Amino acid sequence: MRKPLKPALFATFLTFLSVAAFFLAFRSYATEQTADELESAVRESVDTTAKEIRRCAVCMESSQKGNGALVTGYAYHLSENLLRAQGFDPDVRLSFKSIGTLIDNMRAGELDMICIPAGSSPATDGEILTSGADGNCRWIVRSTETALAEKAEDWIGRYNVSARRDSLNQCFLKCYPAKRAKGDTAGRFNCISPYDSLIKVCAAEVDVDWRLLSALIFRESRFHIEARSPMGAEGLSQMIPRSARKFGVTDSFNPEMSIRGGAGFLSYLMGRYSKAGRQDRLYLALAAYNGGPGLVQSAMDSVSEAGLDPYVWENVKASSRTAASYVNGILSTYRDFCKRFPE
Repeated sequence: MRKPLKPALFATFLTFLSVAAFFLAFRSYATEQTADELESAVRESVDTTAKEIRRCAVCMESSQKGNGALVTGYAYHLSENLLRAQGFDPDVRLSFKSIGTLIDNMRAGELDMICIPAGSSPATDGEILTSGADGNCRWIVRSTETALAEKAEDWIGRYNVSARRDSLNQCFLKCYPAKRAKGDTAGRFNCISPYDSLIKVCAAEVDVDWRLLSALIFRESRFHIEARSPMGAEGLSQMIPRSARKFGVTDSFNPEMSIRGGAGFLSYLMGRYSKAGRQDRLYLALAAYNGGPGLVQSAMDSVSEAGLDPYVWENVKASSRTAASYVNGILSTYRDFCKRFPE
């Protein structure tokens, strides 16, 4: 049998429990206060580090030579990187206006910079012309932005001698479209396009092989972000702006928006043909991507009238040579990509 605690010892024990309870309560209160203060500090930090937006128009049309090199995409990419390196939030847009008109827009305060072909020497009135980045492009800066111009020159100088320049030069100017344009389809490639990483992410989101999505984009635009069709389709994924907006695309010439919008559109089309097997569903969606759901539905109706299954691609493609040719072209490119980039 245990002996009862002595009164003095018992009192000491109760005091210890009281102190411990107070300490735990204080710690909980202090932790809550610290968390609140930390959250407040984070909010203040976010507010105080908000980046200033800089607007840059990319005007590179005069530099297109039909050799497959992605010079406009390269200029767009460099413009974003240059502004980010200066601590700005880049708002880069393609423009099909003349350089003179864009300079007037900049003087009116609508732009902060203009990206033009490296070989261009437009007439200016005090505006600052930078040197060229990798012989691809240069920038026009407002006369009042001397600090920005000096920082840009420093960035250009460092970029031109960097290993990063060699890597991007390869991806944009010597990529798959450029090799195809030169008739060199047997050479080694480090990438299909400069947008491989982004395409992989977007393809995974809609459960499609990234090489197939790459083949679709290649078929549509040859990876030229500035591509425009006579029917009004724009950008890498060649979507009509009205349709593109339904998939969150507000700027068809923005590479990320265009790729994500195109992947979303393809996924939507695959959902339309959910009664078909997975492979047939994909082929029907590809045909609809180019010709529109109406064209595919018309072919499916003809197949049904003939007593055949309209959800089997082999039946449908026999009713539409246009759809068959388009899909076959994508599949041919896809097989080529799979050989070069096996997974």
